[in-house]
Amino acid sequence: DVAEMTYLQWLQRYVELAIGDGDSTADTKAEGSPWLDITWRDRFAAMLQRAEARLNPADVGPIQTRFDAESADGERLLE
Repeated sequence: DVAEMTYLQWLQRYVELAIGDGDSTADTKAEGSPWLDITWRDRFAAMLQRAEARLNPADVGPIQTRFDAESADGERLLE
């Protein structure tokens, strides 16, 4: 039940569902990527940033993300 999951459990469950068993033949599967569909990877990035924002001590305003797809670390995390 999502209402009882921690952010980590929520993110892990999404990965389980979006990556699958690793041998997908889906037409939308990105070459060299474990994601069944590239849009699911993008959604996961948004979910990471959402969890990060909720756990950040700042009440308002932008926060520095650790999961920026523009950075090498962020891209590596998503792939």
